[in-house]
Amino acid sequence: MRFDVKIFSIIILLTVIVVVSGCIGQQQSVTGQATGGQYVNDRNENIAGDYVVTITAQGFNPQEIRVPQYTTIVWSNEDTKGQTVYFPDLAKASPSINPGRSWSITLNETGECPYYSQFY
Repeated sequence: MRFDVKIFSIIILLTVIVVVSGCIGQQQSVTGQATGGQYVNDRNENIAGDYVVTITAQGFNPQEIRVPQYTTIVWSNEDTKGQTVYFPDLAKASPSINPGRSWSITLNETGECPYYSQFY
């Protein structure tokens, strides 16, 4: 059996097209847009973002979020105790987010970025 470079190249190109087209437009709707003065950080400053993850005594809502590159996510703490969000793949963590306060992060990279709290 002879290896045909042209056929192999076409197969690779078609595979890339299928994978990319399957990823385009796949964004999970979450708790809503973060706008205006709805979210305040620990310095009493208004913060805004593209999506919101709410922290409650039951955990994160939503537990998983899919967003495009260069997206700002607001973490809003509705629990009665301070919470810290950990991002092990980024080797980063939020500061302690006090009850009723929020914190935001902008994700500039594509790919998965798991998050967790020590309480969940």
